[in-house]
Amino acid sequence: MHLACALVNHDDSRSINTVDAVVDGPSGKYVKHYQLDFGSTLGSGSDKVNSPRSGGEYLFAWKQAAIQLFTLGLAVPRWARASFPDLKAVGRFESAMFDPEGWVPEYPNPAFLNRLPDDEFWMAKQIVHLRDDDIRAIVQSAEYGDPRASEWVTRCLIERRDKIGRAAFRKVLPLDRFEVNGGRLEWTDVAAACGLGRALEIGIRWSMFDNERETGAPIPGENTPRLPRMDQDGYWLATLDSPARPGQSVRVYVRKRGNLPRVVGIEYDW
Repeated sequence: MHLACALVNHDDSRSINTVDAVVDGPSGKYVKHYQLDFGSTLGSGSDKVNSPRSGGEYLFAWKQAAIQLFTLGLAVPRWARASFPDLKAVGRFESAMFDPEGWVPEYPNPAFLNRLPDDEFWMAKQIVHLRDDDIRAIVQSAEYGDPRASEWVTRCLIERRDKIGRAAFRKVLPLDRFEVNGGRLEWTDVAAACGLGRALEIGIRWSMFDNERETGAPIPGENTPRLPRMDQDGYWLATLDSPARPGQSVRVYVRKRGNLPRVVGIEYDW
């Protein structure tokens, strides 16, 4: 959610603006998560124009306070160098100085602070699949009275989307949509598919996986996407890595039951 809030500059994304509810479903009760109060987004501060500090730093933090104190206010923070259009309907929303890594809401949010690279990858996938035409259609639905406002917000969202994708896809191998097709393991390089990077060279190593002991036994010579031979039901483990990304890998678990092998688990390492 950190990246989703950063996309639209939802700086009021704190715990008090979330609600969990137990609801009845077709298979029993489950917990449904709600986000509340989106008045402070897209340059708005609910009933006024948002502060230029919005998204740049917390309302109060000891480090920023100390820097301003000991430099007598001469240290200009990054957010203070941003430029905003003179458009009443936009408020203060921009993309040139936007940094998805450094974006913060008004108050520290423990959920955001404890996010992991694979958490960011999951949300970044959702965000980058909003293509330019999707974003234009969403902004048009707001019916801005000034076409310049609509154009500015559209451009900012597109640029913020791309920055989020590039930042998240650097932290893990951006591989997704794993499936078995024609006896081969297939996947999509999300960064390349969305024009946010070159397709990575991927190597693959296969193991037989003992699901109960959670151990793998490497299969010598099996280093192509084609599934190795297995005469009975069981599990394979495919480990994917790239020489361009040392330390990053993806583990894909494939279960064979009869003649229908399918992907049953994916884990990212960084």
